[in-house]
Amino acid sequence: MLNMKPGRIRKLFIGKRKTLRMAALSILLSGSGGQALAQVATKDLAKPVKYQPSEAESSGEWSDISPPNIPFDRPHIDAELEKIYKEIAASKLDKAIDRVNSLINQFPNFRVAYLIRGDLYTLRSGKGISSVGDVRNAPLNKMTALADLREEAVVRLRAYRIRPNTNQLPRELVQLKPDQRYAILVDTVRSRLFIYENVLPTPRLITDFYISQGKAGANKTREGDNKTPLGVYNITELLPKQKLSDYYGNLALPLDYPNEWDKREGRTGHGIWLHGIPSNQISTPPKASEGCVVLSNADIEKLQRYVKVGNTPVIITENINFIAKNIWQSERADIMKMLTAARETTSNPKHKYGFGHMSVLRYPSQNDMLVVNFDMNTKSNQKSSGPKRQQYWQKEGREWRMVHEAQAG
Repeated sequence: MLNMKPGRIRKLFIGKRKTLRMAALSILLSGSGGQALAQVATKDLAKPVKYQPSEAESSGEWSDISPPNIPFDRPHIDAELEKIYKEIAASKLDKAIDRVNSLINQFPNFRVAYLIRGDLYTLRSGKGISSVGDVRNAPLNKMTALADLREEAVVRLRAYRIRPNTNQLPRELVQLKPDQRYAILVDTVRSRLFIYENVLPTPRLITDFYISQGKAGANKTREGDNKTPLGVYNITELLPKQKLSDYYGNLALPLDYPNEWDKREGRTGHGIWLHGIPSNQISTPPKASEGCVVLSNADIEKLQRYVKVGNTPVIITENINFIAKNIWQSERADIMKMLTAARETTSNPKHKYGFGHMSVLRYPSQNDMLVVNFDMNTKSNQKSSGPKRQQYWQKEGREWRMVHEAQAG
């Protein structure tokens, strides 16, 4: 090496740096907004993502890749992983390794960190990797566990690289009641739970968490199918650690599945909760529960801050539809105009409600359906004190019609 010409040394250095960049790129998502890493993603992960990254599309050079704007209340592990990815993006592999070692020291049971560290050591040695968790010649009895870790790493990377920007809002969230400060949206394809604050003029994203769903995916229809339901639900109670077995972690928030629409559609099952994980774990694979939405213990304790039992809606959908703010505002105006007209023209007093005390949410898995919760009043300015009602509205062609009504809890 000492006898090489300076030009040859420089050429080798540039070639090695290019190899490092190209290999490292294989563990980050491209800026195109939809592809999963390498070949390790499941069919769910390969579904198109409906929103674009908040930054411009990358040309493939590390200098073009920058982390997105992050909500202020980041879960600790997510925040640390984001710093690690940022170091990788800046080709600072030694610093990334130092950070992942620190993360492992803090959370020795966080197995995804070991997977990332292995990739980083491979990259630092100048070798390429074909996918996240490129463990070669792994024993057959470890392949399932390795696949679970890879899938978790992929969805966590996706959450870092692709997220809605400040000019995009979830189409599902039309209006909340004034006393509903927060709403929870669960996206099963992205394995993320988003928290939105009810502020004017438009809802504001507070933070998001990694979650696991049912072993068999989403869209629960029957008891024991190991699927997570899709719909709009309420949290019925708060169960602290003292009332739970270790399996459910530090906290559980039961949901009112099956709701009125589920019952109408003949869906069966019970015991769908948001809950934590056993004390000897830090996280679980994206598909690991019997139908519940599962968070780490640290994350569900943070989630509790935003929950008011019986008054915090939980929307579970396969793919949150983030749309431009101006389109969201236009659609919302049309819906509220329709509901206002329905309130003014109805001849049945029980269908009248206080306009200011009404929540309107798009119902997941149904084409153009709304669930409207309101407090029955005869005057729109009356305080929220009457019986609570729930209506389901379906759009047929250009017209909306009410298809179901029930007493709300």
